[in-house]
Amino acid sequence: MKWPRRFLAFDLGAQSGRAMLGEFDGRRSKVREASPFPNRMLELNGHLFWDIWCLLDEVRAGMRESFKVRQFHPNPTQDLDRAFERFSGL
Repeated sequence: MKWPRRFLAFDLGAQSGRAMLGEFDGRRSKVREASPFPNRMLELNGHLFWDIWCLLDEVRAGMRESFKVRQFHPNPTQDLDRAFERFSGL
């Protein structure tokens, strides 16, 4: 396994979310915020729901932003295309 290993995670909260970039070099880990975004709520029949379609758009945007960081991944276009292919059925 080559070091450093880099990861992308999403933190979804009640009012906001964010894409987080992580890196582990075999001994230490680093985490930084890559793309913050609001979490919009929908009201339906007196109940609040997450706007899942908006969240999906924000996750996609966070992926795009993360792959712009050259050190994040050696071949961002190829892997981003693969990730979007998985979501294309939605």
